[in-house]
Amino acid sequence: MVPYEWRAVINPWVQDADLARVLILRSSILWSYSHVEQKLTDVAIRCSMVPEYRDLRETPPFSSAARISYLRKVLATDGPLSRFQRLGTAILDRYEASRAIRNRMAHSDMKVLPRGPTTFDEIVIDGGRITHRISNYWPGQLEAVAVRAARFSRAVQHIHYVMFADDPIPSGANEVED
Repeated sequence: MVPYEWRAVINPWVQDADLARVLILRSSILWSYSHVEQKLTDVAIRCSMVPEYRDLRETPPFSSAARISYLRKVLATDGPLSRFQRLGTAILDRYEASRAIRNRMAHSDMKVLPRGPTTFDEIVIDGGRITHRISNYWPGQLEAVAVRAARFSRAVQHIHYVMFADDPIPSGANEVED
């Protein structure tokens, strides 16, 4: 089920089905949050082209934290997105609250234990402070996180569609990379 070539860590005691399930759940969480981040990036780029928001920043924000900060300023400014202020703020709050789990899934070492929890081992550097964190997820817990992340992603996708339909970003940025 999980090809040997895909296994980053060799643990002969882990059943293939258990490893596959955890890998799928971890991937689902990452996919969901990357989808949300992509939609927020799209909104930030669009807003940077709108006259009411253009002066809030010289260039579209590069980092995730800068995009969130910029979008909060956009929502606090009179303009086309004013009618989405409460909803937009709720989305940004939820997204920021999810950063820890998203980062854990993206940057942690993972151990899948037979008949035990899946352990995520991460080293976090925040404000010059180094913290070592170990987080355990029992069967069912990681699935609940994945379900919440996927629901959030689908909701953001729907809201983005309501706002912009299938209108592409009006720029030369629609390049396809092989």
